[in-house]
Amino acid sequence: ANWPTFQLSSAEGMFYFATSFNIDISGWQVTLLRNLNTMFYDAISFNQDLCDWAPQLRDNSMSTPYFAVFGRTSCPGVGLSDIFPNQPITQVCQPC
Repeated sequence: ANWPTFQLSSAEGMFYFATSFNIDISGWQVTLLRNLNTMFYDAISFNQDLCDWAPQLRDNSMSTPYFAVFGRTSCPGVGLSDIFPNQPITQVCQPC
């Protein structure tokens, strides 16, 4: 999906309970994101590689909440950021 996201500052609950959502959004520019809480929570079909986001999100890791971002998705595992808020991003759905 090539959506204009360069000014996006919050994605809290954006795909919450979007049970069939599994679109490649790896090309999103997320440098300004400050809130990802529950962004994909309960999006049970979601299983995309968002590793391109990791360098952008690392810059925000001290100020960006990351609570349950990938909870209850089809991602193969969750990083610390899904369990403990404000931890450095360790995984973006897929291991990077």
